[in-house]
Amino acid sequence: MTYECNSSATVRAHFARDGAVNALVDLVSSAPREKVVRVALSALRNLAICSADASPDSSGKKTIDGSTFLTDMIGAGLLKNIDLMRERQWTDPDLVDDVEVLYKLLHENFKEMSRWDVYKS
Repeated sequence: MTYECNSSATVRAHFARDGAVNALVDLVSSAPREKVVRVALSALRNLAICSADASPDSSGKKTIDGSTFLTDMIGAGLLKNIDLMRERQWTDPDLVDDVEVLYKLLHENFKEMSRWDVYKS
C-alpha cells in the first residue's frame, strides 16, 4: 500500500489519519525478527519519500507528503531507533539501505524543524 502514496492523496490521508507511522515505529523498535523490521522500515521509507505532486488533494486541505510523515516519525521516536540500528550488523542489504536513507531524511528534516515543531510532534 505504501507504494501507492505518490499516486493518491486519499491513500496518504488514510495513512496519516490512521496512525500508521506510530504502529510501524513500534514494530521497528520491538520486533524480534529481522524480516519484520525490514518490512516496517521499507514502509516507513516509502512514506518518507512520497510526494504530493503527482495527485494533489483538490479539497483545499493540508497537503500530506513525505515531510508530514517524517515529522510523525520524529515524534514517534524513530530518530533514536535509527541511530541505534546503524550500529547493528544486519544481514539484509535492503534493510541497511533503508536505515541509511531514513537516517539521512530524518536528520535533514529534524534540522529544519523548530523547537515548537518538535514539541508538537
